[in-house]
Amino acid sequence: RDLPSFPTRRSSDLPERFTRRDVCDALGYEPDRGILYKTLQGLAAQGDFAIEAGGKGQQGTIYRKTD
Repeated sequence: RDLPSFPTRRSSDLPERFTRRDVCDALGYEPDRGILYKTLQGLAAQGDFAIEAGGKGQQGTIYRKTD
């Protein structure tokens, strides 16, 4: 199933490498953790951005913008 691309206006607010917390800051609110996780994983699978480092324990997943 195709997921909508992360809105350009919001993705431009993100640094080159970003975490879930950066996404919440760009959105201006914190969505449900599970829904956000599934959405970010789906968008990464579509190639909207890459997973640079998987999260472990207290360290969150780090995503990287793709061009």
